[in-house]
Amino acid sequence: MSKIKIFDINGKLVLSIKSFDMDIPKLNIQSLKKGIYFISIANNQYQFFTKILVKI
Repeated sequence: MSKIKIFDINGKLVLSIKSFDMDIPKLNIQSLKKGIYFISIANNQYQFFTKILVKI
């Protein structure tokens, strides 16, 4: 199982997805406003955390 979480610059959770499939799910970020966000992708073995910039 994979968990994907997106947080705004203040640390508020704005999007959360759980995937039980081995494929990486597509994220619809059209509802996010312009700005800097942090994304966390985790599964049973690893966790990845990075910054993203939304310029919609």
